[in-house]
Amino acid sequence: MKKYPLYRHRIKTIEKLVVFCDALYEKIFPAEVWTKAHFKYIFGYEANLINPGTFNEKILWLNANDRTKLQTKCADKFLVREYVSEKIGVKHLIPLVFTTKNVSEISKINLPEKPVIVKTNHDSGSYHIIKNKDKIDFKEVQKKLTKSLKFNYYYSQRERQYKDIEPLIIVEELLLKKNGTLPSNYKLFCFNGAVKYLSLDNEIESEKYVNFYNLNWELQDLRCSYKIGKGSYPPDGLNEMISIAEKLAKPFDFVRVDLYELEGVIYFGEMTFTPVAGFGKYKPSKWDTILGNELNLTHLK
Repeated sequence: MKKYPLYRHRIKTIEKLVVFCDALYEKIFPAEVWTKAHFKYIFGYEANLINPGTFNEKILWLNANDRTKLQTKCADKFLVREYVSEKIGVKHLIPLVFTTKNVSEISKINLPEKPVIVKTNHDSGSYHIIKNKDKIDFKEVQKKLTKSLKFNYYYSQRERQYKDIEPLIIVEELLLKKNGTLPSNYKLFCFNGAVKYLSLDNEIESEKYVNFYNLNWELQDLRCSYKIGKGSYPPDGLNEMISIAEKLAKPFDFVRVDLYELEGVIYFGEMTFTPVAGFGKYKPSKWDTILGNELNLTHLK
């Protein structure tokens, strides 16, 4: 017990050092300088952030010039629940088990018998699907969560909406179909409050495919990080999905709204304001211009 205060003091010292290093990094490489340099490294040409034309350029322009407290709230995977319940109702929220800032509470004794997903509210990819808690190495889960909680996701690619999110661990019920598989993840791209395109993730023999569709559910030749898979039928709740996404997207110039459909109910996943952080290598390259043409920023200039 006598060692605990010293241990806690060391943790606080490390946290202060991380904050100091982040602040120093920001001073040496301001967001504007870093963004321009990274864009040229990715694409091989200078980004036009004065009169942006492509989708990536416009996303980066919005990132630098149009960040609000509401966007930070909606990028927070916990606080966004309040916004969603106000706009479309609590029935569209994935049931919440509990939240905590203490990684030790993510343990076998604290988690329910039913499948859950454990994730952090402030970054991307820090989630753990737990279908059978008897088969989980909770020390490893806690270790990864500890690392995630200490990291300010803003410094990954300077996405401003993440900078002021207070890190938190969220435990939600895991959505599962009757056959035990995860429901499809539909991503609706909303331009000036209107859905224009949707994407659907697929996985075949452990290989991921992402299909993009227009509102007529016609498969597009657009791809980014993954290959295009076989076309599929539209979901039964497509029109409801579009309506829900547009209600949530109304205050924003651009946002991607992720939704799930399970047994006739549409569930909210998350909201993304800067897909691929504004550095998406869309193929064919014409799509960077096509998507950019859908996004009207003239009212902001």
